[in-house]
Formats: sequence, structure tokens, C-alpha cells
Amino acid sequence: MKIDSLNLWADEFGVIHLTTDDKDVQANFHTFISNDPRSTRYHPTAFRQLARTLYRFGKKVPGYDPGNDHDTGRRGVAR
Repeated sequence: MKIDSLNLWADEFGVIHLTTDDKDVQANFHTFISNDPRSTRYHPTAFRQLARTLYRFGKKVPGYDPGNDHDTGRRGVAR
């Protein structure tokens, strides 16, 4: 399956949203990732990867510090 036009953005709380303009799935596709351990949408790895992508495109993500971006990879081994 391929979804056209994936949109990523971070709100003022640092929650990263994923949506699409693809007419076939637009009405049912809006999800988000949080870096807050209290959130049911907490996923630190996905947050870090998406925040890194947004940062590379010049977008700010509250709560993401590119200077403290330590991706440990699989089994805790640094890549």
C-alpha cells in the first residue's frame, strides 16, 4: 500500500502529527507520536526518528534536542 502526500508537523507541545492529503485515506488517517512517557502515544524511537527528519527540513520540534540525539539502535548497541 502506498499513501501519497504524507504530512508531518509538530505542535506547540512537541507532539508530532502524521496526516495525508490522499483522498482514499484522508478521512481516516491522522495519528500522532509523543515523547511524553505519560502519553498513550509515547514512542521514543519513532519520536526521535520523526523529529530528526523534521529538524533536517528546518522545522522545530519542542522537546527535541538534536545535540542530545543518541540513537542506541538494536539491543542497546550504539550505531
